[in-house]
Order: sequence, then structure tokens, then C-alpha cells
Amino acid sequence: MRAMPVPYAPCPRRPMPYAYLMLVRVVETRVFAAFKDYLAADLDLVDRAQPVAGSSKLDII
Repeated sequence: MRAMPVPYAPCPRRPMPYAYLMLVRVVETRVFAAFKDYLAADLDLVDRAQPVAGSSKLDII
């Protein structure tokens, strides 16, 4: 399987457009920040979870 070409690969003859670089910056900051918030909420949920006991409750799951 061949690798797909990168739309704006670093090349001395063709510098990356400013808009592309800004998009990369937005993804690095906003998406990563949102992922960290999601991960923190998920870990908080796991910390607060109660163990499930009893066969009837396990059957429901």
C-alpha cells in the first residue's frame, strides 16, 4: 500500500501556506484541549463508579 501524498509537504520550492499553518495550530490547541477535557471527565466518571454486584445486575449490563 502506498502512502498518500501530503497536500502541502515541506519543500524548499513550495513553502507551506499561512492558512494551512494556522489550521494546524488550531487543531493542535483546540482539539487537544477538548480531548484533555474529555479525558478528565471520563477519568472522573471512572473514579466515581460503583462496582456491580449480583447476577441480575450483571445480566442487564
